Amino acid sequence: MQYQQALNIFSTTEDKLNKLQPGQWVYAGSRSSMGRFCRIKANGVVVVSWAGNMKHFQTLNQYSKR
Repeated sequence: MQYQQALNIFSTTEDKLNKLQPGQWVYAGSRSSMGRFCRIKANGVVVVSWAGNMKHFQTLNQYSKR
């Protein structure tokens, strides 16, 4: 499966969201808030790893590997 151009999760249908592969770039409203799609939970919540938070988690991972 190939990745697509970044999708706006607010305007994408639920059917298309169900077919997205993890790691697909998505955004919420404007491209200033980019993130990577993770999954859709059983209760319908869309899980996205937002790019602004990735730097924070990389910092935390440095400490957890020691």
